[in-house]
Amino acid sequence: MLVFVTLEDLSRTDGGGVATREIVTSLGRVTEEPLAVICPEPTETYADRLSEQVDEFRHLQSAGGSGQLQWHARAEWSTLRHLRSLHRTEQLSLVVTRMTPSTLFPTPYCWFKEVPHVLLVRGWVTRDRETADSWVGPVIEQLVRMNTRLSTEVYVAFEALRERLAPYRSSRQTPVSVLPNAVDADLFTPGDGQTAREEIDVPRDEFVVGFVGTFSERHRLSTLLRASAEVDNTHLLLVGDGPRRRELETLAAELGLDSDVTFTGRIPHESVPEYISAFDVGFGVVHPGFPSNPIKCYEYLACERPVLTSTSPEFEFVAAVDAGVALDRVTTVTVADALRTLREKSNEERVRMGKRGCEYVLKNHTWDRVASVLLESATQTTGEEV
Repeated sequence: MLVFVTLEDLSRTDGGGVATREIVTSLGRVTEEPLAVICPEPTETYADRLSEQVDEFRHLQSAGGSGQLQWHARAEWSTLRHLRSLHRTEQLSLVVTRMTPSTLFPTPYCWFKEVPHVLLVRGWVTRDRETADSWVGPVIEQLVRMNTRLSTEVYVAFEALRERLAPYRSSRQTPVSVLPNAVDADLFTPGDGQTAREEIDVPRDEFVVGFVGTFSERHRLSTLLRASAEVDNTHLLLVGDGPRRRELETLAAELGLDSDVTFTGRIPHESVPEYISAFDVGFGVVHPGFPSNPIKCYEYLACERPVLTSTSPEFEFVAAVDAGVALDRVTTVTVADALRTLREKSNEERVRMGKRGCEYVLKNHTWDRVASVLLESATQTTGEEV
């Protein structure tokens, strides 16, 4: 049996929830073994495509209090009980754990029981600078060190994380590997832009720059708003919701962009491709203080829309295949210049950019490929297919 362990709510539609759900779904699709998932009780109904691929869910208490230390402690003990219970009745071929600030038991349990274990670190374990600087920070760092050192294999989403964790592996172990984010190639497919614009009610003839996400500070949307104010005939389609939405709506009004920005609010994940189809360009940059590998950029490209993103090892291909613009620095000036560059291209040129990006992503960055890499690592360890 293959076991996946996570404290992510797999019914969520933000980046962490989407990435983890897609990895689980693809693992179930590509493995020949039964798949059990240990995770929190969902706050919403699971998507059918997830439920169909999982043979058994072992639920923890709802993650509604996931910011509380007590919840994390209870969740870890429950995880251990579920893992031991599965191990008593099943032969565990591989355990895959998504790292969180409190991940404690799966890794040492597998190490002690000699069960192959893969650790996934998809982002910074904490983005909260206050937490990192408190007494909790060193504790989390020791957990990261322990999990990294005791796991059979370690995969991270981007190079900055690899550099951070690499010293925790010994010379006798396999090194930390970068396995970037990806896209669901069945869901994110190209759509007709004009039809999408009519249905969403955005201008048919303007240059539309889109964003999908949670409106956090790290998404640099205030920079995008200020930059768009300097570029004529540009409309922003901001898809999603989050803690800074009201602040961004106020800024848009102050910049005189009321009629040039559409805030859609939260939409179902399955509807996102339709909204991306209304874009001319997708915006997905990275905050310099917290490097990341935005899933949204792979989704834009799978829908054949060029991207405006940040320079990083994972996105070197954007310039290499001419699928958009990657910025060394994200400022109002650099974003405005990039928007002008992309707007001044003909629609046919942007379509060709999107198609090149789509071809590259479908070849190299699908969730099924991510799942296959994880299973191959177990096969190399045990000599048996998972």
